[in-house]
Amino acid sequence: MDRIQRNINNRKQDKISLVNSQPSLRSMRDGEEALFLGRNGNLTRYRREKGILWKSEMSKDGNHIIDNKLTSKSLEYTNKFIDYRTFIHNWKVDFGTSEVFIPWAGTGDQTSMDFEQTAIIAPFKMTFHKMIFRPLNISADVDLVFRIKTQADTASSVTTLSSYTWAGSGGDLTLADRTNQFIYLSDWDKKPTVSAEKKVAISIQPGSDPAGNTQWYATSIWRTEVII
Repeated sequence: MDRIQRNINNRKQDKISLVNSQPSLRSMRDGEEALFLGRNGNLTRYRREKGILWKSEMSKDGNHIIDNKLTSKSLEYTNKFIDYRTFIHNWKVDFGTSEVFIPWAGTGDQTSMDFEQTAIIAPFKMTFHKMIFRPLNISADVDLVFRIKTQADTASSVTTLSSYTWAGSGGDLTLADRTNQFIYLSDWDKKPTVSAEKKVAISIQPGSDPAGNTQWYATSIWRTEVII
């Protein structure tokens, strides 16, 4: 055995070592492997091969973390997944100060959630994430009270799940023509989570008449927990 071969054999590992600091390309030799237990409790296996640092996460409970992009030619869920779903709410109305239920289908607002346009049955557990809305040809300092309402299966009674006052009157918000406005999850007085199979609607009630029979555009985004 020549000197070069002996040197190669001496550098071979009999076992993978557990290291105290996260391995890097510079800290490892080619062909070296190491295990590292991170602060998040995940055990990761590292290997340097041909000048590239490779790693694979291990799981103790079936959960896996992917740091970046996951690419797949075919993807099928067999149990549960979470995604974000959008709903379009466009309508035309002369508000006055009445409570108006905005549509989830079509473009017609109504005075209650007992119309085919103004409510849906949540197929899965859904949590409001964000809404973007804006009017056309209206600029006004006016409060808008948004409410998320529900009806349970077989029930006719309506429950106000959450409410939020968009403060344009004396507040720091202004209802401006063709200008996007935003409502976020943290704005509501209670977390707006709708249970699966409940009927859900969104209403708006101005504190004063914003004036004008005009178009309104809105898109709501919901965190949806899909169970197959």
